[in-house]
Amino acid sequence: MWDAYLNVRDLGGLRCAGGVIRSGALVRASTLGSLTPAGSVAIRAHGVKTVIDLRGPDEVTALPNPFGLGLAYRNVRVDGEHTLKLHEHAIAGTMAQQLVDLARPGSGLRAALAAIASADPAVVVHCQAGRDRTGIVVALLLAALEVAHDDIVADYCASDVELADEYARFRSEHPEVAADMAERQARRAWVIGQLLTAVRAEHADAAAYLERIGVLRAEIERLREMLVV
Repeated sequence: MWDAYLNVRDLGGLRCAGGVIRSGALVRASTLGSLTPAGSVAIRAHGVKTVIDLRGPDEVTALPNPFGLGLAYRNVRVDGEHTLKLHEHAIAGTMAQQLVDLARPGSGLRAALAAIASADPAVVVHCQAGRDRTGIVVALLLAALEVAHDDIVADYCASDVELADEYARFRSEHPEVAADMAERQARRAWVIGQLLTAVRAEHADAAAYLERIGVLRAEIERLREMLVV
């Protein structure tokens, strides 16, 4: 989408309650620090006005935001430890505990969704690979807008296709983790499905869960206004 930039996609066109996700309004991505000059031009041409960076301080220092003052920028750390436990909670049947963990202020989930709601679109949301932290934030946002379960799962798993070459390179350098990587990849659709199912079982729907963790109803309505057409 933006030159050779990895794991980037516009979420426009997904059907949801009241219409579809507006094309060009919300893009999920990997770290912008890896953009080529052509990619930087393309991101501006796309109309991006706000960048929401979910990475931690060390990651931001290593690959800083490349746009300086050119775009609005918010660094809202989402705790990778919480998102990386998603697989383990699914296997153990303790996904309700994952929801409790994500509800804690230190997880960054509420702050990330509030940042998106207050942003000037088009908005890019990214972490490092654009897979786990970005994936959970986007999945719950889409669920709150009542995008279909299967469409949310498909978007979440699309990162594996986008990152296939990176996976292959990593496996060649670290063959000892190849089997574990393959097992996790094979279960990704099931794992995110378990999270979405737990949200419905514990809180009726995603909007109610987001309110439970502190996202304001007005912020959820702002997301609808900004993203649904």
